[in-house]
Amino acid sequence: MKEKIMIEVERIRDKHGQPSCAFSFSEEDFEVCEFYRTQIFGCHETCLFALENNGIGQKLKRRKGGLGTLIPGDWCPLWREKK
Repeated sequence: MKEKIMIEVERIRDKHGQPSCAFSFSEEDFEVCEFYRTQIFGCHETCLFALENNGIGQKLKRRKGGLGTLIPGDWCPLWREKK
């Protein structure tokens, strides 16, 4: 028998109210999604839910030309709009 359940998780917005995967890695105000991951020795930011190619998750993009907050992928279930 199958049952549907709901799991409560927190999602993050940056200082400007935009959806984000992470915007602060400092100890004082650590704000990182619990599904955030890194690959390739920490040089490739991704997500547990990211689409994979040869075992490597799709790389997350950042705002402000690569220096800003992380942008959730289209596949992110936390930010995907219900249809």
